Amino acid sequence: MASFEEGSQVTPPPGQHKASHLIRQILGIALCLVLLATLYMGAIRFGGQLKSFAYQEAFALWNELFQILSLLCCLAIGVLMTQLYGIYRHPRGLGLGLTFLCVGIFDLLHFFALQGLPQLWAGGGRLLWAAARLFLAVGLIASALLPDRESKHTGLAGAGVGLGYAALFALMAAAYGGLIPGLSRASLEPWYFYLVIGLTVVGTILYLRLYWGERDDTSYLMAALALAVAGLSEVLLIQGFRESIYILGHVYRLFAYLLFFLSFFIHPIRRPYSRLRDTEEKLHTVVSDLERQVAQRTQAYSEANVKLLKNLEDAKNIQMALLKPDFPNYGALQFAVRYMPCEHVGGDFYRVFRLDDEHVGIFFGDVAGHGVSAAMVNVFISQNVRFKVEYEGGHYRIFTPRGVLMHLYHTYNKMAFPEEIYILLFYGIYNTRSGVLTYSSAGFNMVPMILSRDGSVRTLEMEGFPICNFGEHFKPTYKSRQVTLDPKDVMVIYSDGLIEIDRKRPDLFSPQRVAECVKAYAGEGPQAVCDGLMDAYYALRGKRKILDDVTVLSIKVR
Repeated sequence: MASFEEGSQVTPPPGQHKASHLIRQILGIALCLVLLATLYMGAIRFGGQLKSFAYQEAFALWNELFQILSLLCCLAIGVLMTQLYGIYRHPRGLGLGLTFLCVGIFDLLHFFALQGLPQLWAGGGRLLWAAARLFLAVGLIASALLPDRESKHTGLAGAGVGLGYAALFALMAAAYGGLIPGLSRASLEPWYFYLVIGLTVVGTILYLRLYWGERDDTSYLMAALALAVAGLSEVLLIQGFRESIYILGHVYRLFAYLLFFLSFFIHPIRRPYSRLRDTEEKLHTVVSDLERQVAQRTQAYSEANVKLLKNLEDAKNIQMALLKPDFPNYGALQFAVRYMPCEHVGGDFYRVFRLDDEHVGIFFGDVAGHGVSAAMVNVFISQNVRFKVEYEGGHYRIFTPRGVLMHLYHTYNKMAFPEEIYILLFYGIYNTRSGVLTYSSAGFNMVPMILSRDGSVRTLEMEGFPICNFGEHFKPTYKSRQVTLDPKDVMVIYSDGLIEIDRKRPDLFSPQRVAECVKAYAGEGPQAVCDGLMDAYYALRGKRKILDDVTVLSIKVR
């Protein structure tokens, strides 16, 4: 069994719940039978004492009292059940309501007849009493045969049930009122007793069968018990050889009506609330279980998130260590860089490294996107890019920029990278003696700028195809171009994250505005250029969310 948090309720399994429900039903029936048996034994044993204690004077009073109580219960069931039909639209409920309503009318007329009022029918009060008993048995049997569900044509079904009961009431009124020739009290008494008992047994069996079909509906079991008690009350009333037994029959009859009232009215009223309570308990259990699972999952996700953030922080530190501006010491060149990833790790990368005593490699790239996937592509590039090859005896060969990009393109297409990932690259080799920069581009979209000492800005010619998984469809050719850098010139290379401040306003910090910003730092060092561009970026971005990695690399020729 699953454990829940403190304060939650544990719902037993369905089998255990049904078993406990059946035990309660058996105990209830046993209690009713013990009560009825106790009343019967008391009437047999103490009936004489009650008779000697002014019993004769009180007999009529007790008789009328129990008849009035039974009459009120019967009419209450009839009125309330017919009103319930307007809510549930069940033909069986309407049949039960009309049954008890008609029985209540017969009992009311019988009660008036006993009080000395004029006889309403030729048969007298005895026939009215018999009509009520027969109508109750027949009506309960007929109601048990009606469907206990909402009819498709509720109006037609209700009218049909009502007309049927009206016809049955008229028939019995005519039969016991002397309108049918040959029917009298004398002709009735020989078979009336057996007819009532037989109908009672049939009705009890029908309601037990209904209960057997719907184990959870206790009302049918209570109805079967009430019908059996009602039949027993008729036996006591007909065959009562003592006044105490006759009063006991009235007690049994009142008890049967109370059971009918509980079964046909109270229980259907309580049933939706009981089911709602059970549903609420199950829902509470499910919610408690969900809360427990959510708490466990939240804790697990929190722990995983903490671990992930720590791993990302470690990856960021490693990437920052790899991108640390530890530039080679050249008297002819001065370097500066500003780097800001969009997330913990980024897709921008740069390298400035010594190839030999005269050549310096400048490698700058931008992987499409940002985050972990872009950082993983950076790892691939760092492991697979080849700038030169060394031979034995100290000999070496420096690859041209176009050769480096071409080799990287073919290597990239051997890997199963997603097609939406691509790399924009700029690679240049600067000769410190001649001042010539030989460079090549693989789709690099931000054109590098050269700031002269007089404040003029010129751009490099850029072309080339990005490094992407497109080798089956296209084989690019990369070109190596040359440009001479004069003393005091400052070359600025930046990624597209610098100008992607607001995608709805691409002109907010366009390449033209970047060039205007660079002009303001003519004659100053590379660090001033990087800081100036980043200050302008921060000022224009304001509180906007950073959209992409931002990298600015500045190189000054001394």
